[in-house]
Amino acid sequence: MGKDAGGDIKIHGLRNGLGFIGKLQRCADWTFGCMALTDSEIDELFDAVAIGTPIEINP
Repeated sequence: MGKDAGGDIKIHGLRNGLGFIGKLQRCADWTFGCMALTDSEIDELFDAVAIGTPIEINP
């Protein structure tokens, strides 16, 4: 898109109280470049990847 990604890109869950939205949150770009995951996706990521593991995000 020709925009600077900035330096504060994160992987995070949905806002508190909005977990019921689940995967529907992907219908709109509300994260400003971050990757938002559902509660179950966060659990899966936590079980699969050690804390502190570098993550490379590619277009």
